[in-house]
Amino acid sequence: MRAPSNRRGDEEIIDAIIKEAGDRSVAPLVKRRIEDLRELAPPFPGSQRDNADYLEDLSKLINKLKKKLTTAPWPLSVAVTDAAFFDRLYDAKYTAIWINPRTRWIAQRPSGRTSLLAILDGLRARCDQLRELGLGISGYHNYHKLGAAIAARELLEQIASMTGKKLSLSCRRESKFCEIAALFFEAMTGKHAADLRRACERVAAPVRTKR
Repeated sequence: MRAPSNRRGDEEIIDAIIKEAGDRSVAPLVKRRIEDLRELAPPFPGSQRDNADYLEDLSKLINKLKKKLTTAPWPLSVAVTDAAFFDRLYDAKYTAIWINPRTRWIAQRPSGRTSLLAILDGLRARCDQLRELGLGISGYHNYHKLGAAIAARELLEQIASMTGKKLSLSCRRESKFCEIAALFFEAMTGKHAADLRRACERVAAPVRTKR
């Protein structure tokens, strides 16, 4: 994205960001992020709603498959879901292992390794996490505004890390976080004093840990 010709100059906007941030040492980071934001592409393709609908449908199919697998008679249910168990059964067929009561029991014992059911549980959990992330383009959340909010958060995190001061991500419109985000957005689009509260609220939400 090219910087609009009728906007405030970069130096003026950078100075305004530094004034809000209260630390001139971050000027190089501010300049880099403005350059990055002007080249910003959608972070994830497709409609956010379509992506969410697909993930929800996939989760339902996983639940149906798990139910079908777990209702199979034993030991067929284990043979289908446990690859190592299946391999032992297959290798033992028509051998002395199969007619020896002790070795046959070993051949039929589940391996205890990760089964297909565990893999499905992990896949379903990943679908839930991806749905929470809200991947895709949404009319409600302009991705340019999200990019500006991300840049503002990073800047404030760096300053807090350098100074030891407590990080504040208040999402009031006049807050430092929203003001800096609005200035980054202005550098991208030329739109002055845009309201970035919604984008900041989304970016300020706690980051979830991996499952």
